Amino acid sequence: MQRPELSIEIKIGGDARKIKWTYGLSQDIQRLVPDFSTAINDVVSDPSIRDYIVRRALTEKKGVVTSEEELISVEEIDEIDPSEVLRLLEWVMEHLLYFFGTSAGTTSRQAKEFGNALGLSNPSTAGSPASASTTRSAGPSD
Repeated sequence: MQRPELSIEIKIGGDARKIKWTYGLSQDIQRLVPDFSTAINDVVSDPSIRDYIVRRALTEKKGVVTSEEELISVEEIDEIDPSEVLRLLEWVMEHLLYFFGTSAGTTSRQAKEFGNALGLSNPSTAGSPASASTTRSAGPSD
């Protein structure tokens, strides 16, 4: 998986604003969209999430945002073109998917290394072999 660009330039009215993917921005957005399985749907379908992401990304603040009052106001970005909003949201989603994808790979690799260090065997992906026994189970009888 290729890492997304660390910055993007978004035009608001006649001005261009450079946005950088930072730890604070990443943490603020991941608190809002913590689940890989619903991330894209959440961003695409929830106007409150979209609004927060756009306003948070355009807020020039180092670190994390602790209250909505710290976010840039809607009035300050009212002239943003909808196509720029879509570009910004796409850039954010690329970063979320990159984070979730690389985190999953790292976690899986670390679990395997930890298991090897403890002398555990790798889990079977094929399941248990079929039993040759003809003995019936202890379940209900006919």
